[in-house]
Amino acid sequence: MSTRACQRLSRMITMKTLETFTQIGYFQIPPRINNSHCWLDGWVRHLCWQSKAKVEAMDRSKGLDTIFNPRSVAIVGATENPTKMGNWCVNSLLDIGYQGKIFPINPKRKHILGIKAYASPKDIPERIDLAIVVVQAIRVPQVLTECAEKGAKGAVIISSGFREKDDPGGPLLEKEVIKIAHNKGIRIIGPNTFGMVHTHARLNASFSAALCNLKKGHISMIGQSGGVSHLFMFSAIHDGVGLNKVVGVGNRADVDFAELVDYLDHDPGTSSIALYIEGLEDPGPLLEKVKSVFTRKPIVALKGGKTEAIKKASMAHTGAMAGNYDLYQASFYQSGMIAVQDPVELLDVARALSTFDPPRGDRIAVLSIQAGPGILMTDLCIEKGLSLAQFERKTIELLQIPWPNMTIRTNPVDLGFALTPEPFQAAIKAVLLDPNVDAILLGLIDPSNILAAFFSEELTERIQNQGKPVVVSYVSGQQEEAKRVWEDLERKGILCYPLPYRAVNALAGLVQYGRVLMEQNGNH
Repeated sequence: MSTRACQRLSRMITMKTLETFTQIGYFQIPPRINNSHCWLDGWVRHLCWQSKAKVEAMDRSKGLDTIFNPRSVAIVGATENPTKMGNWCVNSLLDIGYQGKIFPINPKRKHILGIKAYASPKDIPERIDLAIVVVQAIRVPQVLTECAEKGAKGAVIISSGFREKDDPGGPLLEKEVIKIAHNKGIRIIGPNTFGMVHTHARLNASFSAALCNLKKGHISMIGQSGGVSHLFMFSAIHDGVGLNKVVGVGNRADVDFAELVDYLDHDPGTSSIALYIEGLEDPGPLLEKVKSVFTRKPIVALKGGKTEAIKKASMAHTGAMAGNYDLYQASFYQSGMIAVQDPVELLDVARALSTFDPPRGDRIAVLSIQAGPGILMTDLCIEKGLSLAQFERKTIELLQIPWPNMTIRTNPVDLGFALTPEPFQAAIKAVLLDPNVDAILLGLIDPSNILAAFFSEELTERIQNQGKPVVVSYVSGQQEEAKRVWEDLERKGILCYPLPYRAVNALAGLVQYGRVLMEQNGNH
């Protein structure tokens, strides 16, 4: 906008108008203001620049919406050959029951897996929203251009051979792809990615049809490794844990961690966010974004590449240096992320954070049907920086009522006396009501498959109303029966994990999140 146009516009703007726009969050008025037209001339120019930036941000966000919720998908490189990724990608869309239109692209086939195929994206008779690209890297620029001309707003580039390649041609090719994407207004996931999944949209835009077995849930994950992302997702499938969106960022040529975290912050289907990070050229944008998000949505992070020996391998994997592990861990903590040590812990903590509010403190009551597992869980709690709750005298007296002088009634509590519903329920209630207890860790090894019935409706209602997290390690010799119990208790607001250490890790993550929230509140 020209200076003269700004001056004309400034004379039409009152301070009341500026205040109104500020209240709806469109821009911010500087702390020092006056009513002079001189000031307004400069401010209108700033307003125009800021408005343009917001519009551009909205357009970019719309591109991500299209990627996650496309009405049509083109698979460039689709094939009938069952050993090729192009075939797997078509199967992934079919097996998950994708409801939109599918356009396989293959110049040598009229049909792919029973679906009409096209020689080129240019031949598709209608608009496409998303392209899945599985062709040689050298062909990607042309494919991207053709897809953009057919209206595509997003592309998942599974093809490799770009920045991660130990060859000068790889980075140059990636720069060409980025330039085309920016010029054509198309957002890119990848390249060099496994793809992405959005369970609620029945979208499996990946080469892994096994991901169609994922349950719908409220945990979203962003991963810098397809392998680690699969470890996370296969663990979720095995344990029956629901996920929402999972994105493999690959080389991060366009869409990166910070933008995806911002998108998931505004995503009503996401309750917690999990990250797997190998290395970032500039971690600053992500850390700043996390600081503004974590109080609303908890973020759990796993950093790969602890040792010097792994740095070269990381560069070859996703084109990013691993960086100093200790610095990453410190920056995770300072920004508000919960750091974990492996993909299973990443899932377990993200699951707990999507289910519970954090406890008010770190005082844990440990109860176990068998004494040995209770001792192990207590050791793990201490190693994780948790505290054992000191029961009130009244609680100890209540625990002694069923069978006086039998087994341990202090913390940890040996529930060997509680092998019938009534004493079991009485023990849980007594500990739950103790004001010195912030959360309960319960160890149940159930060889006879009888313990699930001990969780009466009255007991589970009491647990929900008390607002204290109850995390259970439930182990049975019958896997299917154990899964049924886990699902039943989760519906009642009680989280189950298949091993004691996993239950402890989940509870420790909850406590850590409570600590960072308290520190945040203390700084304001």
